[in-house]
Amino acid sequence: MKMFTQTNDIWGECPTNQNEAILWIEKAARNCYRSEDRIVEGSGITFVNNIIKHGHWSVLEHSNMVIRSLHKVNNPQNFFSPFRSKYLHFAMKDDFLYIAGNFRAWMEELNLPNIAELYEFQDSQNNSFIITAPDEIPPELRAVTVKFRTDRAISHELVRHRPCAFCLSGETEIRTFTGANLYTIKELYNIFNTPNSRTQYYLQKFTRIRTQTNSGDIAPAKILSVTASGKKEVFEVTASNGYKIKASKDHIFFTELGEKKLKNIKIGEKVLLNTKAVEFINFSAEVVSIEPKGIEETYDLEVDHPAHNFCAEGFIVHNSQESQRYCSYSKELEIILPWQYENLPIKYSDNPSSILQSVKNLTPEQKVQVDCFLIWKRVIGITERTYRYLLKHERAEQARSILPNCTATRIVVTAYIPEWKHIFNLRTNKAAYPGIRNLINPIKETLFFKKLLGNL
Repeated sequence: MKMFTQTNDIWGECPTNQNEAILWIEKAARNCYRSEDRIVEGSGITFVNNIIKHGHWSVLEHSNMVIRSLHKVNNPQNFFSPFRSKYLHFAMKDDFLYIAGNFRAWMEELNLPNIAELYEFQDSQNNSFIITAPDEIPPELRAVTVKFRTDRAISHELVRHRPCAFCLSGETEIRTFTGANLYTIKELYNIFNTPNSRTQYYLQKFTRIRTQTNSGDIAPAKILSVTASGKKEVFEVTASNGYKIKASKDHIFFTELGEKKLKNIKIGEKVLLNTKAVEFINFSAEVVSIEPKGIEETYDLEVDHPAHNFCAEGFIVHNSQESQRYCSYSKELEIILPWQYENLPIKYSDNPSSILQSVKNLTPEQKVQVDCFLIWKRVIGITERTYRYLLKHERAEQARSILPNCTATRIVVTAYIPEWKHIFNLRTNKAAYPGIRNLINPIKETLFFKKLLGNL
């Protein structure tokens, strides 16, 4: 068993040069398989194309491509129509329109099958747009990559930060589980993004909203976070019973035929609904109209429930890390030392006899802390031996189910500067889990991030 403390490695801003961008993506992708040693000159494009071929497009999100309008524009709305993806980001600077997105966002928006055609698109934009030079990119459209070494539990908190998971109009009403209170999603955003807010503490600790389980029952769900997704084109969906909701075209609804994005729902299809009243009555109703309602600020909401959905306006709507499936710990299990044991009055590497000698000089509180650590270490040792036994008879993807939350993992995170600001505000707050606070605080305080955040 190897024990580590948490670390971070700021890679920097995503490169815009094509060759450097491919290498960047390869580094992030190989982190999943612990195969960084296989990176050689020219390996990037072949590796990335294989990733795309097998449908693992998520690694393409560790990139950034920014285009700028060739001429100054008086009305930015006129330029929004060609590119409507919720995963593209827009900004104005010196009367020029800038549009940014990672490679996956651009390829999905333009329906491109490979990286080569994306490069052809870059070269063909001379009539309307040009590729933006790195020093011209607006602050809010700069993407930064950081690699963390942390435990599985904290990595699960980091992967929640995927902007645009939901895109609902700010006026969308969310009813609490009991039906007693209503909040608009914009109100929830303001509450959840106010530091040290008592209302936020109350909502997170005591308030639950409605989610639908796989069996069709309505259950309570805790709100984890609410984020702003920026301005998007929204459409108003009207059901035959009069219920209405405004959402982006890519927002996922639950229908009688399964989950569907709004853009794929046809008039006459039945969507799943839950009564707006106190009672938990589920039913379905036909969609009678889907009408464009212009550009609005949109928001995302994440719930702590495996069903990953919630009730909004009566509608049921949907809510790169090292892989334990492919990475085997057959030689030695890597463990992240829990934050409460980082400053033990004894060294955790001491042998049992020296520990017993050291304990004699400790206070009662320190003795309890050491005792808890020794119990924890003993359990981890038993788990490691059991895992190794399972590996003799099962594949890594089967044996991994026994691994503890403190198993070490490496996770590469790429986000735009506004999202990093949100991560810093949420994860360094006094109410945040100490482990993730200890991980995030050091990078927040670096001159690199202070400079980028100061330019917003």
